[in-house]
Amino acid sequence: MTAQKDRLEHDHGELDRLLDTALASLASNEPGASLNDLDLFWARLGIHIRAEHLHLFPMLLDKALAAGADDTTSPVYKLPELIPKLRRDHDFFVVEIGKCVNRLRQIVTDADADGSVFREIENMLEAVAARLKIHNQIEERDIYPLAGKLLTAAENDQLAQMVEKELANLPPRFRIQNAAATHE
Repeated sequence: MTAQKDRLEHDHGELDRLLDTALASLASNEPGASLNDLDLFWARLGIHIRAEHLHLFPMLLDKALAAGADDTTSPVYKLPELIPKLRRDHDFFVVEIGKCVNRLRQIVTDADADGSVFREIENMLEAVAARLKIHNQIEERDIYPLAGKLLTAAENDQLAQMVEKELANLPPRFRIQNAAATHE
């Protein structure tokens, strides 16, 4: 096990809980709470994706290309094909959740919004959740373990530090909320 593998898998669990919270808020038909919860999930998912795009994926691809993965039975052989698929999933998640957030922003100011809008957003998020579940299984089974196999101990440590730095980098709007909550 590597530190980054553990951290990214743990983050998947945290993201699942945030998504569950957002779905529960939507079920209550409360636009303000729904928007806050979904926005936090969207931001945290974006941070997770950024850590993978900026650090994990490039390091693994560089190692795979350097190894000249000719063995078609090797998990490394599939990386140049698998990582672009995961990136397309990431694009899908960000765009679809962005649509939901924007729709919620519209209804926060619309006093006449009815429950059907919340159900529409819930349905969109359920589609994201289903795809996210499969996506996370692929990452945890096929991607994260490769760091321990391809990278040296020093490279794994460096990757873990870079991943942790990204995951801790919340957008300013959440840092301000967290600071305010701490002082209450």
